[in-house]
Amino acid sequence: MIVRMGLPRHFGLGAAAVVDRPVRALLTVGAVAACMAALTFAATFGPTMDGFIKDRGTWGGAQDVTVFKAPGGSPDQVQSLLSQRPEIAFSVKTSGARYVMPGQAKALAVMGVHGDAEAMGFRAAKGRWFAAPGEAVMNAFTAKELGIKLGDTVRGTVSGTEMRLTVVGLMNDIDVRGFRVDWSTLAAATPHMQPDTHLLRLKESVSHQEFVDSLNARAGDLMLATFLGYEADMTPIDRTIGGLSAVIVLLAVVGTFNTTLLAMRERLRDTAILKTLGMTGAQITGMVFTFAGILTVAATAVGIPLGLWMQEKVINDGIGVVSGFVVDVGILDVRSVVLIVAGALAVTFLGALVPARRARRLPVAAVLRSE
Repeated sequence: MIVRMGLPRHFGLGAAAVVDRPVRALLTVGAVAACMAALTFAATFGPTMDGFIKDRGTWGGAQDVTVFKAPGGSPDQVQSLLSQRPEIAFSVKTSGARYVMPGQAKALAVMGVHGDAEAMGFRAAKGRWFAAPGEAVMNAFTAKELGIKLGDTVRGTVSGTEMRLTVVGLMNDIDVRGFRVDWSTLAAATPHMQPDTHLLRLKESVSHQEFVDSLNARAGDLMLATFLGYEADMTPIDRTIGGLSAVIVLLAVVGTFNTTLLAMRERLRDTAILKTLGMTGAQITGMVFTFAGILTVAATAVGIPLGLWMQEKVINDGIGVVSGFVVDVGILDVRSVVLIVAGALAVTFLGALVPARRARRLPVAAVLRSE
C-alpha cells in the first residue's frame, strides 16, 4: 500500500517489519502506549488539580469578603452601609436553617441565596446551579454519604414545614454541609427570615485587606467583615508532576530503544541481504525509522485516551471517593495533542537512532556466514 501511495520502497519494508511479527508488534505498542498514557496523565493532572484548587466558586468561596450581621443588628442598616461602598462589584445575601431529613440523626444545613450567585462566580462542580424554586445544589461529600445523586428529590422539613428539594448540582462546599437554594425556596418555609450574611466580590483594583479594615472601622457593632485570604501554591505539585514526566520520558526512550534494537537484531539476515541488493545506508535508516514511527503512532492513539481514562479513575474514582470532592477532569486541546504526538515521535526517532546506525554498518559477509 505504501508503494501504491508513491512512497519509496524502503518505507514499505519498515512497515512490513511490523506486520511480520504481529504479536511482538502488539506487545511493543502496549508498552509504548503505557508510557504515552502516563505522559498524558502527567500533562493533564497538574492543570486539573490547579484548576480545582483555584476555582473557588465550586467549593463555596467565590466571594472576596464575607460580612456577618451582628446579633440584634438591623439588616437595613447593614445594607445601607454596604450600598455606599463603590469598591463592591457583586454581592449576594444569604441565611441558613436546619434541614431535618427522615431517618437522619443529624440535621443538614440549607442556605438560601438572595441575588445572582452565578454572576459572582459560584457554580456547581457537577450538574448545574439552581434556577427555580425547589432546586438545590448539594454538598458533594454529603451527597456521597447519603447516597444521593443528581436528579434525586429529597424530602425534609425546615421549622416544621415540609421542603422538597431536587438536586440539580453538586459542589465541593466547605461552608455548607447540605444544600444551597434560591431565597424563594427557603422563604416558602420561613417567611419571616431575613438575610444575615453578605458575600462580596470586590473590584480587581481594590485591596481586600484595606477594604475589610475600613468597613469594620465604620461598622462598629453592626457587623463584622472578614477577608477570605485564599491563595494556592501549586509549586510542590508542579515539581512532582514535572519529575514524574521526566522519568516517564526516560523510560519511553529506553523502551523504544530496546524494542527497536531487538527488532533489528532479529532482522540482521534480512538487512544484510537488502544491503547486497543495493539498499543504501540512508534507506536502511528510513526503514528503521518507519518501523519505529508506525508503532509509536499506534501507541499514541491508544495511550492518550488511556491516560485521560486513568486521570478520571485516579481523581474522581480514587481521590473523589475518599474525599467526596467532584473535580472537572482536564481534557487535551488540539495543541496539547500535537505536542504529545510530536514529542512521542521525537522520542521514538531518538531511541531508533543507534539501531539505525548499527544496521547501516552491518558487515554483510560476517552476518551471512553466521546465518
